[in-house]
Amino acid sequence: MQIEMVVQRAARTFNFTVKSPPTSWMLMRCAGVEKGAAVPGKETVGKPVTLKHVYEIAKIKQQVCP
Repeated sequence: MQIEMVVQRAARTFNFTVKSPPTSWMLMRCAGVEKGAAVPGKETVGKPVTLKHVYEIAKIKQQVCP
């Protein structure tokens, strides 16, 4: 998860926002790879990502984003 924190020292206050992981990270987890291909376009890594995975990722992103 990504956390964004804004600190205002003069007012002694802070705000933080918790965000979901990037979509690319979620897709890589579904494909089962640690990092992308060394030669993009010529090399294929990981297993195929199904439409069900894409749908679940979209639902997660929709809940977090306003």
